[in-house]
Amino acid sequence: MSAEDAAMNIINVADSNMLNALKLISVRRGYDPRDFTLIAFGGGGPMHCASLAKDLRVRKVVIPMAAAVFSTWGMLMSDIRHDYIQTKISNMNGDNIDELNGIWREMENEANAQFLEEGISAENTEFEFSADMRYKGQEHTVKVATPNAPWKEADKAAIIKSFHEMHEQSYTFKLPQTPTEVVNLHLIGRGKLTKPNVSMVSPHKGSIEDAKKEMRKVFYSDEGWLDTPVYFRARLGSGAKITGPAIVEEQMASTVICPEQTLTVDNYGNLIIGLVRQLG
Repeated sequence: MSAEDAAMNIINVADSNMLNALKLISVRRGYDPRDFTLIAFGGGGPMHCASLAKDLRVRKVVIPMAAAVFSTWGMLMSDIRHDYIQTKISNMNGDNIDELNGIWREMENEANAQFLEEGISAENTEFEFSADMRYKGQEHTVKVATPNAPWKEADKAAIIKSFHEMHEQSYTFKLPQTPTEVVNLHLIGRGKLTKPNVSMVSPHKGSIEDAKKEMRKVFYSDEGWLDTPVYFRARLGSGAKITGPAIVEEQMASTVICPEQTLTVDNYGNLIIGLVRQLG
């Protein structure tokens, strides 16, 4: 086996593993990948995202600015988060919810006190409420987003309905006549921080050819070896558009655009990959 063939085998195995991982968190959980946008980051994500999107029939891929350090950028853009979980097994079809509301109140008080210690005022905090629920006699739970506390008796029907829908999505069936239980109450507290500003990039001027680096032979799994133009990402301004096959290079990552895909640069310098023709 030649070195090129060995390299192609390694790439095909990597693509297959990543494709299976994406299916595990989408198709196998009842989600249609066509309803989502794929975000590619890291040093290797932009290289594989176009072919993965084609296999999954994802209609849109975003490669953010500074993709290789996108995780670090995400930390700078993230608020402080604290999770509070309290176990309280309760029959949602019959029990009074006052005791559950008392637990919510205690967790909110604990969260507010912790945020104040960290210098975050009450007006800069927000809460998200959910419950781990199951059918009576069942072992496994499903997390269900719920209305904000305190709950009202009228909220119970909506929470139970949401549980049935989430259970069907997770396990392919629901049992509407079976009593339901709350197992855990889960409060997420977020303390909002000041975010760094995101700058817009200048519009693209001149011809796309001005951003070209070279032509290169590139292997594509469906089409084989193709002559492929390579572009400097730093020379692509907003509004620039490229039709695949193509490669866009930057210092720490390379973005591959497959045949029958297009790439455009948005106002913030993000690369947006789409399909020339939409697939069903």
